[in-house]
Amino acid sequence: MLETLLQLHLPQLGTFIVQEEQIDLLCLTARWFLPLFTHEGLPLAVLMRMWDQILLSGRTFLFAFCLAVWEQNSSEVLRCVLP
Repeated sequence: MLETLLQLHLPQLGTFIVQEEQIDLLCLTARWFLPLFTHEGLPLAVLMRMWDQILLSGRTFLFAFCLAVWEQNSSEVLRCVLP
């Protein structure tokens, strides 16, 4: 589902990650989804706000937040090339 959302909302990045580099997004995002972002070193106030949104909106918020992270870092990701 994340691959589809990425290709729909950030097509250049989605194409680069999924088709050109053939990266499994689950490998990259499992660290985010499984512990619900607790390991990312976020300030507690930010983490609590995120959890409020997760409880309120469920996976919709999780995917929206994930897309926002990808969008924030897209230029840096697009400069990367795997050997």
